[in-house]
Amino acid sequence: MRVQLTVLIVVLLATNTVSHYSTLEGAEINDFAASKATGIDLSVSDVSYQYPNFGDQQKYQMFSSNHPIPNFNRPESLFVIDAVVNVEIEMTVRVENYGSTSSPLVDVNVLIIHNEYQNFEIYNLTNQISSISGQSSATTSFKFVPTYAGNHTIIITPTMTAVDDVPSNDALVGTFTVASHYFNCDNLNLWSVGQSWSTNSDTFLSQGTACHIGNGQSSTYSANLATDLITPVIDMSDAVQNPTRTNGISFYYTGSLASGDFMKIYSMDVSNSWTELASITGTIDNDISDSANWQTWSVNHAGGFSPLIPAPQQSFHANSQFRFGFTSDSSINDIGLWMDDIVIVYDQQLRATEYALSSTGITTSGTVPYDWGSATIELTNTGNVSESFTPKIVGIPADWQYYFSTSNGVSITESNGVYLERGQTKTIELNYRPKSGETIGFYPVTFTASSQTHPTVLSQLILQLEVVPDRIPEFSPLTELIRCNPGSSCFTSISITNVGGAPDVFSLSLEYDALPLGWSVSFAWNQPSEILVQPGFNVQVMLTYSVSSDAVPDSVGFFDLIATSQNDSSRTDMITVEVIASMVSNASISINAPSIQNDMAVIPGESVTVSFTVTNNASVQDIFEPNVILAGDNDWQISDVFPEQLYLNSGDSGTFSAKITAPITAQVGDDCPGYFGSAVSQRSGEVFTSPTTKDLQIAQINNLALKLIYAPDVLIPGSLNEISVELANLGNGPVPTELIVDGLPNNWQHTYSVENEQVGNTIQLGEMSDFDSKKLVIISIDIPDGTDHSQIFNLVISAFPTMFGPDIDTNDNSLDLTLVTDIVRKLVLSEPENTIFSGIGNSTSISFDINNLGNVGEQDLQIFANLYSESYDKEIISYMTIGNTGVLYDFNKVNIISLEKNSSRTVRIDLIIPEDIDIDSRISFDFSLSSMNNGFESLTFTTIIVVDYVREISSMLSSQAGDVNGDIGALWLNISTKSSSDEQYIAKFSTPNDWQLICESTVVSSDGIEIEQELINSISRMKSIYCEVVNSGEIYDGIVTMSLYDNNDVLISSDSQVLKFSKPVNDDSSIALPLVGGITISILLLSIIFTILLIRYRGRADDGQQLDTEKSGPPISGPPISMTTVNPVHQPLAQVSNTNITPQKDNEYPPIPQEGLPQGWTTEQWRYYGQQYLDMKNRK
Repeated sequence: MRVQLTVLIVVLLATNTVSHYSTLEGAEINDFAASKATGIDLSVSDVSYQYPNFGDQQKYQMFSSNHPIPNFNRPESLFVIDAVVNVEIEMTVRVENYGSTSSPLVDVNVLIIHNEYQNFEIYNLTNQISSISGQSSATTSFKFVPTYAGNHTIIITPTMTAVDDVPSNDALVGTFTVASHYFNCDNLNLWSVGQSWSTNSDTFLSQGTACHIGNGQSSTYSANLATDLITPVIDMSDAVQNPTRTNGISFYYTGSLASGDFMKIYSMDVSNSWTELASITGTIDNDISDSANWQTWSVNHAGGFSPLIPAPQQSFHANSQFRFGFTSDSSINDIGLWMDDIVIVYDQQLRATEYALSSTGITTSGTVPYDWGSATIELTNTGNVSESFTPKIVGIPADWQYYFSTSNGVSITESNGVYLERGQTKTIELNYRPKSGETIGFYPVTFTASSQTHPTVLSQLILQLEVVPDRIPEFSPLTELIRCNPGSSCFTSISITNVGGAPDVFSLSLEYDALPLGWSVSFAWNQPSEILVQPGFNVQVMLTYSVSSDAVPDSVGFFDLIATSQNDSSRTDMITVEVIASMVSNASISINAPSIQNDMAVIPGESVTVSFTVTNNASVQDIFEPNVILAGDNDWQISDVFPEQLYLNSGDSGTFSAKITAPITAQVGDDCPGYFGSAVSQRSGEVFTSPTTKDLQIAQINNLALKLIYAPDVLIPGSLNEISVELANLGNGPVPTELIVDGLPNNWQHTYSVENEQVGNTIQLGEMSDFDSKKLVIISIDIPDGTDHSQIFNLVISAFPTMFGPDIDTNDNSLDLTLVTDIVRKLVLSEPENTIFSGIGNSTSISFDINNLGNVGEQDLQIFANLYSESYDKEIISYMTIGNTGVLYDFNKVNIISLEKNSSRTVRIDLIIPEDIDIDSRISFDFSLSSMNNGFESLTFTTIIVVDYVREISSMLSSQAGDVNGDIGALWLNISTKSSSDEQYIAKFSTPNDWQLICESTVVSSDGIEIEQELINSISRMKSIYCEVVNSGEIYDGIVTMSLYDNNDVLISSDSQVLKFSKPVNDDSSIALPLVGGITISILLLSIIFTILLIRYRGRADDGQQLDTEKSGPPISGPPISMTTVNPVHQPLAQVSNTNITPQKDNEYPPIPQEGLPQGWTTEQWRYYGQQYLDMKNRK
């Protein structure tokens, strides 16, 4: 499609009088060339631009200076830009040789300068061209990427080694304009597109579409439109303020608008308001079907015509936008407008990277306090542009003075700064003045110089400012008058000090023109006129002076003593000395009697008054200045000396007094000074003193202070609550101190401790200077469990001295505390033993208490108990009760109970160890206590019941059947034991009166008999004990009761047997004895046989069981041992002690020996054969 550009072209060509390029002088090239045909005359005749990248060429050529453009008849001089920022451009430079001689090699330099800055080079490069023949030309090309948008100046200069005949026409100077943004209307992404706005391809210039308001060539836009096309937000905050050339926007447009319709161009300012820049109305081309006539702008601005529409300065900011606003009325409509190649140009500020500065410290000149010193600093602009830099100092002491100046003394203000061309170096001075009396030494400060355009661009330097010592002589004032008797030579000394900071030699001189005639003064013979004085040290200057013999007493003479620093003669000092001719004085002084006391006790900081009497013993009146002087170095003070002078005639006396004040810090026992009176004659200078009196001592004062160090926020019942106080002795002597706490209930206990040791409430404090003058006292308050919460207690902690009088300041002797008891949830389990040992079949119990030691009732306690054995899977008979309600609680289930404050409930678990559980089995009992609302941490414990033994014991008494004939009956004690250990028993019997029991040939006393059953092969064993009942009385029917105890005297079992004795028949039966004896023996034999059979039977029937029938001696008869089921009694094992047995006596047969019946004998046998046994024993 053929595109034509018409309309304003003629206006642009006619009115643009500013050439795009020019020579430096504009000489007549052709005329000069003709006259210099034999020389060399180089001149840059042309420069042209093109985009080396084809895509860039297609995008940017329409408004660029490149020419010609295929199929577009734009005049060569109609363009806005030469390049686009950050897009590569190629520049071609043509150099003409208008002379007739060939040139040597030619260097072509291209320099592009930013118009808004001094000497900032955007681009600077040189190409070399080979020799150019006379009347011919050569070209060279440069490729580069512009980095700054805006209006710039380009200077192209050819140079060579030969002399150019016409140097004025060598260089070419022109403009070089770079666009910041270029839109081709090929994509409206990020644009704000209003109604009827779009891209359209009916006509375009660059990329196949143009921005269009309307509905294309074949239609018209709608009526009553008010619609906008707005560019994306563009950050143009780096725009130069007040540029010298036009900054703005331009574009090509075509189409047609009906009368009354228009499009306006706006820019947005920093306050988001729109500013109108231009408007379009009417018709440019209302038929674009075959071709289109495009139009652009021509604006006379900033000294020339340009297609750029100027935009005001406020349009360039961080959120810049341009708006194309179209408005149509309700009447006739048209095809609308097409816009293309929208270009924006503005001058960009230089980036901070173009600025740089270096600083170097050159010299530092120190100074004395309150005088001026200086530091020399060298600044170099190492950046690419000229700039002003602001100097500052950080860290200089606040009361110092300082300012900056140039090397010739001109002050530098922070607003103007230091201006430096690119690469320029300048020297500046930091002038500083330390305060008067400043400490000698170095003071580091930080020097900073920053760019005024970009303050972040700076250079820092650490400077050491020196304060050097001063040397100042200073005489000390004279403290007393200088007197000398007429006709005498006297001696005095005057003190001089170096109040400066460095040693110095001071020159001394005397001026004595004011001395009376005949008076003189000079340095002592050993006093040099030059003295070295160290800083802060005093040196005495020794002087000798004399008064003429005819001098009148009290006459006066003056002389001056002068000292001058040899290092600085401006530092000098002078003292005027007054010399008085004195009289001959004679006086005496004594302390007055009322002042003489034994041990005057003085309270620290208080005073006592002493008085003295002065007597003038001279022949003339004298004037005395009285005083009281303390002996030795001390902190005591003398004051209120009265009167100040005593005028006494010859022989008169006068009294004066003074106060002696003890130091406020004086302590009891301090060594107090002595004192004496003094009187100085004002006429002669002589001093008279009294003897020294030493009667002062320090009185003790008490001053205790109590300070709270720590107090709890609340009081916790059931715990030790600690309050920490600091007890301090501010008095001047040690003192015992009583500490009292009031406000505690009577049932609350409290103690005191110091350094982790409990003490009483009387605490010894040392004097104020001692380490133990302060003590940290911990008051521990034991609040009983269950004390109600939210009770308020007002405690008063007081401290009182118990000796040496009351406290002088009671304001700090007590502390008032208001404390509240806290809510305490405290549950405690009285845990049973961790391990319990029990036996098979035993009834075993576990018992413990749940104690609520808190001060709130617990209503939602959860208990969970579990009883189990990992080695026994059957049910274990067990019961759990809580308290004395008798209610049984389930195992393996959460049970809810309540517990009032300060109360307890007993948990008891009763269980029976199963008969069939294995030895060494373990039964575990787990218990946990928690709260439904998690009010406290759960309490748990586990008790293990170890089944480590079995113990089943039964016993039975049996007797012979029928009545007992005679007075001896038979009993059998049968004991059945099933036990995993050795057993020891005690069998105790009760019988009717006059019945005696003999078991196993041993008379049974009230202590019973001891029985042992050892564990040998089996846990089951039997024991049968044969006993005889001897009836020595007339009770024929009775009951024998046996009680079996273990060795801990715990009853295991008991049994009883009824015995009936036949009443004796009073007839002679000579054959009865053999018959009875035969019957008895028969019965014994039968019993033995039966017992043996029974043992064998049991051996066969019960594997491993053994019947213990320990018997010896003659056979005994009796009934067999029968097995009877008896409820076992389970008790722990114990030792059984031996018992002494005392046999009973019987008048009817020989007494049973003390050691008992012979082994195996029965009582019946003893009755009949006992005497024979004794006779045989006696014969042996």
